[in-house]
Amino acid sequence: MRKLPIIALLTAVVHLGYAQQVPQSYLYGYNTFLINPASSGLNNCTELTVAHHNQWVKIEGAPITNHLLVSTRIKDRWGIGGQFMMDKIGMLQQISALGNVSYGILNGNQTLRLGISIGYNNYRVNPSNAVAFDLLDPIVNGGNQSAGAISSDFGAFYRNGALELFGTVKQLVKTYSNFGYANLPGYGQRPHFMLGTGYQIKLNNA
Repeated sequence: MRKLPIIALLTAVVHLGYAQQVPQSYLYGYNTFLINPASSGLNNCTELTVAHHNQWVKIEGAPITNHLLVSTRIKDRWGIGGQFMMDKIGMLQQISALGNVSYGILNGNQTLRLGISIGYNNYRVNPSNAVAFDLLDPIVNGGNQSAGAISSDFGAFYRNGALELFGTVKQLVKTYSNFGYANLPGYGQRPHFMLGTGYQIKLNNA
């Protein structure tokens, strides 16, 4: 029997004055573990995903994102997984590695899972090709910089029959990556809330 999953995703940033920090992807419908740590071990098998996402082709500085994800079930309720990501947009590059654990409270026709991920984000700034309107900009004149910070995510996943609901907080704990720029605050990682729902529709009985 083939099923067609239909998934709607809503993303909200806690501080509306700041841009989105979590890279976008088209793979949410194929593997929700990409954004929800509660999804590791959800399907009671080992899942491996390798993805390359190149947006705005032929535009200089366009986002390029690479993902490697693996997750599996341990016994009846536990799930573990890991993620590795490289994302580049303009002069900013992000490299992230996360480890994950999840636990299923309900199994059967109804499924409820909670999960948490903890890892490290490394940020690199290379302003050599930046188009600068302010020649005194400390970032443009600061040369190549690198900084990092601990990152943590929390998620919940609920399934009842064909209906799926999930919620995630990316970058749960607010942290800063302090570059070497004088008189400038660090790069702040702020929480991002994501809510999603899906429904599996039977295409046939095969």
